[in-house]
Amino acid sequence: MMKSFFTILIPSVLGFFMTFALSIFFDFILFLYFLKIKNIDFKLTINYQETFVFSLKIMALIFLTSLLYVLVLKEKAVD
Repeated sequence: MMKSFFTILIPSVLGFFMTFALSIFFDFILFLYFLKIKNIDFKLTINYQETFVFSLKIMALIFLTSLLYVLVLKEKAVD
């Protein structure tokens, strides 16, 4: 019982921190990318709302991937 509990708990905690770290990483990359565009002056209007929505989509994708990983491990722990 305890072994299957830790088999599920440890990857879910790691998945949470991995999701958090990767979301910060992608936000930082997007921030640098749009700073580069602004410095080059392509005369583009930067829509920060679209950037935020795009980073939320990436965070949701990473979160769902880690959740799927935990569910697969849960199925393997039951077997």
